[in-house]
Amino acid sequence: MDESVRWLLEQWDAAGDVINSYTC
Repeated sequence: MDESVRWLLEQWDAAGDVINSYTC
């Protein structure tokens, strides 16, 4: 997998956690 894609997925993962903590 491409390095940048991997980094992007990690960013999305972290963003999802933040969103979940705010919505729940």
